Order: sequence, then C-alpha cells, then structure tokens
Amino acid sequence: MIPPGEDKVKMGLSGSEVKLFREYIYDSAGLQLNKDDRIAKAVATRITEQGFVNPYNYFKYLKYHPQGSVELRNLLTLVTINESCFFRNEHQYKALREMVLPDLLCKKLQSSPRPSLSVWSAGCSSGEEPYSIAVEILEKVNFSRQFDIEILGTDVDKGVLKDAKKASYNLWRLRNVSRIRLEKYFDREGKKYTLKPSVRQLCSFDYNNLMDEHYPQSFFGKWDIIFCRNVFIYFNRETIKKVLKRFAEIINEGGYLFLGHSESLYRITGEFQPVQYGNAFIYKKTAEGEEVLPVPEPVETVPGKESQEVRVISPDEEARDEPLVELEEKEKEEEDKFEKAYELYIKENYGEAGGFIEEHLEKTRDLEGLLLAAKIFTEQNKLDKALEYACEAVEKDYLNPSGYFIAGIINQGKNDLDEAEKHLKKALYLQSDFGLAHFRLAEIYEKKEQYDKALVGYRNTLKVFEGMLEEEPLELGGGFTVKALSELARSRIRKLKDTAGKN
Repeated sequence: MIPPGEDKVKMGLSGSEVKLFREYIYDSAGLQLNKDDRIAKAVATRITEQGFVNPYNYFKYLKYHPQGSVELRNLLTLVTINESCFFRNEHQYKALREMVLPDLLCKKLQSSPRPSLSVWSAGCSSGEEPYSIAVEILEKVNFSRQFDIEILGTDVDKGVLKDAKKASYNLWRLRNVSRIRLEKYFDREGKKYTLKPSVRQLCSFDYNNLMDEHYPQSFFGKWDIIFCRNVFIYFNRETIKKVLKRFAEIINEGGYLFLGHSESLYRITGEFQPVQYGNAFIYKKTAEGEEVLPVPEPVETVPGKESQEVRVISPDEEARDEPLVELEEKEKEEEDKFEKAYELYIKENYGEAGGFIEEHLEKTRDLEGLLLAAKIFTEQNKLDKALEYACEAVEKDYLNPSGYFIAGIINQGKNDLDEAEKHLKKALYLQSDFGLAHFRLAEIYEKKEQYDKALVGYRNTLKVFEGMLEEEPLELGGGFTVKALSELARSRIRKLKDTAGKN
C-alpha cells in the first residue's frame, strides 16, 4: 500500500519535473514520450489518487521503493495509448492470410509429422490483435489434430491484460468484424460480445516489458511470427535497434515481423528483409547466406488508389495512430451483395443467391466469394460452373480444405471418381476431422469396390460426428443432419459387412 501524504499536490507540474519523469520512464521502460501534457496529467493523477505530498516524493517512491515497479506500471497505463480494435489495418491481415500463413504452414507440413505454429503479439493491449490472429489461423485450416498452436499476447499494462483475458468487447472495438464472423466467433451478452472458447483457447496473455532482459520464449523453441505494431513509436532509434536484435535471436529463420503502418526499419537493421504484399510492408527474418534487399524508405500509401502514389514520411515526423477508415459506398454495396447471397444460400434460395454472388465476384475475386459461388452452383447442379469456381478458390489458397472438398463432390457428381478421390484426400490431409469428406470418400471407395477402405471411411465419419449436435444440418450434406448421416453411415457399414460375409 502506498503511504498517504498530508497535503494534496497541485495539478500543474513544472517543466523540470516533467522532464525528470520523462527521462525516468525512458530509462525504466524504454518509452520515448514527447507529450508533456500527457505526462504531467498522468503524474498528477497518480499523485492525487495515492496521496503523495509532491512530485518529488512520488518520484522517489517510483525509483527507490520495492513496490516502485508496480506503481510504474500504473503510471504507464495513463501515458500510453491502448485504443485498439479487431483486424486493425486490413492490408496487413490480408498479407497474413494470403501470404504469410500459406508460406509457413506449407513448409511445416512438409518438414514435421506434428508441426507447430507460434505467434507473439508484443504490445497486445486488450487482446484484439492476438484474437484477430487466432481467427485468421482458424479460418486457414483446422489444426485440431495436425498442428500445435501458440499465440501469446504481452503488454506492459496489467490492466489491459485483464481485459484481454475477459475477451468481451463493445461494437466499436468490433467495427471491422463482418457480420458472418461476429455470429460465428462471438456470443452476445447484453451490449457486449464475448469470444467463443474455440478462439480464446488458442491465446494466452502475460506481462512483458521490451526493455527487460527477459523476452518470452515459444514452447516450440523460437517464434514463427512476431507482431509489434505501434510500439516503436515510443522508442528512440537505439532502443529500436536493441529490441530488433533480441527479436532476431528468438524468431525462426524465415519468420515474419509485423510493424505498425508508419514504422520502418529503414537503415536500422539488415537482419529482417522487407516484403511487400499489396499495400502492406512486412519483414522476414533472413536465413544465413540469403540475399538482403535494401529496406525501402517508409512510405504512406494513398487510400483508395492502386497506383504507387506515395508520400515519404520524415524520420522526425510524429507517428500517428491509424485513422478509422469507413467503407466507401461502393465497397459497402459489394459487401452487401456477398452477405445477401449468403443469406439466400442459407435459406436454400439458390437461384437468387447465384445472381448476387456473381455480381459480387465481378468486382472482387475473394476467396470467400469463390467458395460460396462453388457451393451455390453445386446445389443448382451446375457442376461445370461450380468446378471452375472451386478450382479458382484452390489456386487462391491451396491450404484451405473447403476448396478441395467442393471440387471433390463436384467431380463425384460428374462420375469422375479418380479426380474426386484425389481432391477429397487433399481436403482430409488439411483437415483430418472433416466428417463429410470422410463420408464422401467412403462412397467413392464403395463404388470402386474397395470395400475395406470404404469401411474405414464410414467408421471415421462416425468418430468425427461423436459429440456433435445430432440435429445440426451439414453444409453441402444434401439436406442431411449429423444424426441422419450417422445413421446412413451405420447402414452402409452393415451392408459392407454383409457383403464381406457372403464373399
């Protein structure tokens, strides 16, 4: 307990007093703060709340008292900016989704029978960033039986870490989350939305100060990805160099580093190679002997322009938080077309759904749109058209099992059993608990008179469906529920046993 003082401190601090605290914060936490008003207000607030006599007594407590480090964390909470939201800077999440994860996952699947993926979110605030990463990973591939996943979020503010563990957010923090994702990954509780266990269980949180000697180690050795966005804006050049040196020691070769959109490693380090994907710049840990490309000067892209129109950011220019970018009317219209198509698909109005999804795909050939189009036209029995969309989806993301599964059942419908088998095997390689894929593959084996393999497939179907809601309808399941398809699998098993007995 901080001892109470006898007099209340005046709210104003002198310039020399502000300087004293600014330098101590830098020496202790590595934060280079240039907002004197913010420092003065934070210090005055803590002095008043804890009852110190004056700024000097408070400073002595911070520096010399055994509990000074605890109080310093309370002060840092007031002087740092913790405003965040889900999927902040969509360009970087697109790079994560379409380039970084496919690159890492493909290499790991080829190199280890039980691969792992580790991500550290340094300066995670109240958890929006690590949870956003978890959603992207969940949507990339099902890891329940194939991958060990570790996502760690750390921050110097223990208060925001408590909020992160609660995983409950208002709509403003979720402003970049689509309605489909909101329904899939969140439960509404009053005016807030709480993340479901499937996302929360992938993430853990802990205190860490990047100025400390100790940096967190991954359970699997080194980190594959480090997010450290909008943290370097508080550090000077020498501190950034020290932090980057530590990062280079604890990240795997070929691992990726994400920084804030206005942060650059220009002329700071050669251990991370710049990689551009669309409008995002990220950094890759160079392997020994790998050619190091020159780090580009920091640039700011012009929103809404595809040209390389850029503005060079001065090294002395104060870094800013990313502005809230609202959807243009045109973009909003395209999003509405996709969601309308999805709603109609759920209602089994496939004719109208097909019209909306094709309008959507005229403007953007995104993965979600391609997969939905393949599903819609499969249900309409327009198999050639559906197969074109499914194959394009596979080309766009070759680690997504849905594209292979849809291509498999389309080829099954066209009676091309060899192609169907090939695609369904790929889907199951990427997601081993894909129950409907097991069932469809078993059907193909049965038609090919490979009865032993068919038995295994139907039994795997039943294993996957154990514990699932019996009345849950199966997407692309021909109207079957979990219960109905389980009963059909059992019936097929009995039939195959009878066939084997007669032979």
